[in-house]
Amino acid sequence: MTTIRAILDNYATLCSCCDSFFSSILRLYKSEIRCAPGCHGCCELHSVCAIEAHALTAYLSGLPRRRGKRKRGKHLCALLANRECTAYPARPMICRTHGAALLADTGATVFSSCDLNFTSVSPASLPRSHVFDTAAVTGNLMRLNTAFCMAAGAASLSPKRFTLDQVLRRAIPNSILFPENASAGSKVRSQKFKVGSSK
Repeated sequence: MTTIRAILDNYATLCSCCDSFFSSILRLYKSEIRCAPGCHGCCELHSVCAIEAHALTAYLSGLPRRRGKRKRGKHLCALLANRECTAYPARPMICRTHGAALLADTGATVFSSCDLNFTSVSPASLPRSHVFDTAAVTGNLMRLNTAFCMAAGAASLSPKRFTLDQVLRRAIPNSILFPENASAGSKVRSQKFKVGSSK
C-alpha cells in the first residue's frame, strides 16, 4: 500500500467514525434532532483543506457535470443543488458534525450547531461521550492533511484553503488532484465514498 493510499484510507476511516458517531446520537436523541434531506440551514461552508479538496474532486469526477449556474443563496454552500448536497457521500469533515452537540475547542463549552436541534434538552447537559469533540476531529484532520500534502510533494499547500467553487471547476493543483498518478486517482475514485450516512 502506498503512503498516499494509506493516508486516504485513514481519512476515509475518520469520515466513517464521524458518521457512525452521528448515527448513534441520532438514535439516542431522535426527537431532538431534526436533520433531514432538504434541510440546509447549516450548509454555509466556503472552503476546504487539500485532502478534502482531493476527496471531493475525486467523487465529483465520477458524476455528470452540471451545466449552468447553481442557484443558491448568498451564504449557502456551492455544493448545494435543489436544497440537497451534490457530494454528500464525500462531504467535508465539518459537515459530518452538523446537527450534533459540539464541544468547543476550549473544552469547556458545549453547544448545538443548529438552532432547530436540542430545543428541549440542553446540549450542556449531555454526557461528554454524546458530544462531538471538535478539537479532536479537527486535529486529526489537520494531521492527515499535512501528511497528505507532504506525501504529494506539496507541503507548502498544507495550510491553504480551496474554495468550493475551485473544487467544482477542478481548479486545484495537480499535486492535490493526482497525488501519485492518474491511475491511482482513478482507483481512489472507484473505491472511496460509495456509501455515506443519512441524516
